[in-house]
Amino acid sequence: SPEIAQKIAVSLLPGGENSPLDRLSEREMQVMLQLSQGDTALQISSRLALSPKTVSTYKHRVRDKLRVDDTQEIYALAGSHGLVYPISHR
Repeated sequence: SPEIAQKIAVSLLPGGENSPLDRLSEREMQVMLQLSQGDTALQISSRLALSPKTVSTYKHRVRDKLRVDDTQEIYALAGSHGLVYPISHR
């Protein structure tokens, strides 16, 4: 399940408790992972059965907790922790 995969991914992160991702709740982690995969707030709201406004709230919390300014930085942080792979440029 996605929840188990998330817990495994987080447990394998270098730095253990010092990871900034440890600050996120389970739902915030779900939103962060989907944002880092390029999903829009509308796609996330549909997938997680949340209102777009709630997704926006989670998005702001994720940015605050991770101390990043935008979705690109979320993607970079997720990539640096091995949660997403860079898109190859051809």
